[in-house]
Amino acid sequence: MRRGAWVAIGLAAVIWPGMVPSVVAQGGCIEAKNGGIRVKGNTFIIKGVNWFGGETDVFYPHGLWAQPIDFYMKFLQDNKFNAIRMPVAVDTVLSNPKVKSYGKNPWLQGRRALDAWAYFISKAAQYKILIMLDMHRYNHKKWPDDGKYGGWGANAPGEKRVTQAWEVLARRFKNSWNVFAADIANEPHGSAWASGNSKLDFDAAAERIGNKIHRIAPHWLIFVEGVDDEPGYKYKDSKYAHWWGGNLIGALRHPIKLNIPNRVVLSPHVYGPSSHEQDYFKNTNYPNNLPAIWDDHWGFITDSNNAPPVVLGEWGGYYTGKTAKFIDKLAGYLVTHSKKGMPGSFFWCLNPKSGGTGGLLATNWKTPVKGKMQAVNRLPSTDIAKVYPNYKSLHTCKLSGGGGGGGGGG
Repeated sequence: MRRGAWVAIGLAAVIWPGMVPSVVAQGGCIEAKNGGIRVKGNTFIIKGVNWFGGETDVFYPHGLWAQPIDFYMKFLQDNKFNAIRMPVAVDTVLSNPKVKSYGKNPWLQGRRALDAWAYFISKAAQYKILIMLDMHRYNHKKWPDDGKYGGWGANAPGEKRVTQAWEVLARRFKNSWNVFAADIANEPHGSAWASGNSKLDFDAAAERIGNKIHRIAPHWLIFVEGVDDEPGYKYKDSKYAHWWGGNLIGALRHPIKLNIPNRVVLSPHVYGPSSHEQDYFKNTNYPNNLPAIWDDHWGFITDSNNAPPVVLGEWGGYYTGKTAKFIDKLAGYLVTHSKKGMPGSFFWCLNPKSGGTGGLLATNWKTPVKGKMQAVNRLPSTDIAKVYPNYKSLHTCKLSGGGGGGGGGG
């Protein structure tokens, strides 16, 4: 979520090298293409929220002990949230333990994690809310971790476990119409991008894992986060410190290419002063200096021909003082860029007890935090039913034609 300060050497305009003829997808009709997310060719803007807990020792989204699940789903629907980023952990997916408590949701009693997640996903589907699965931790008991996920490499034990976990999830949820995406690995801050060291290179690992997911769930979008400043990317093209998962400087020179085109979404993370006091938060022109920094970090990707869309996977903070100004400024930035290569975001988070950020709900798991809600309710949102009335076939419908850019898919 933080660290580093780079010296700028200038990034020349880059033409996206993944321009290949589009092919009819192997099922599914949601694409990441030409800087946007399309459903049967129609623009889809994500207004998403993170709801963590499945990656912890409770093994399901937090707060279900406090309110019935329908309370939360209706709150999200009423506020036009159309997607949830749902964190899980590698070891939990592979061991599938029993959940530990159930509170206001007796349907959890006696269930194992994957069964609890399946019910959660089916409930979200009733409210027309999409789900992105997020491999948030390598070990559910360890956070923060080293950001290396046990080590990358085609034959590395760590990457094999991550891949196995994704294969389990893909087999289990490939037929859930509202599961539309996989966030390969959360904040791989101890990893590198295109360094040539296979033990460190997350970009190459994301390609391998994404292609294996597509053997099972070819319709899923593949979200790829950035790395950190160190080891980072060999060209130090930014003078501003990145957040964990926020360094996508290498995404143009060394793009992610999957066997199935139009499936890649780049997904950086960014936070405000309540998470960590970066030097640029002390600027006398704050918060008006922030858009130039966001352009420098990942906004530049949207200026490149046929680059994948950029969707923030995490952003947020307490709605107080300087951080409130950060939230308001970034909300405005996202509104402006929603049709310019950044079709949405996932706010961190619904949960009230997230360290350094708080949540959309107060600690009673019921009362909305007014300032945050006013900020996020500025964001555009697409109703899946309006762009695709037959939305329950989102995972099986077919695209009708060819042509167009590869969007980093080829």
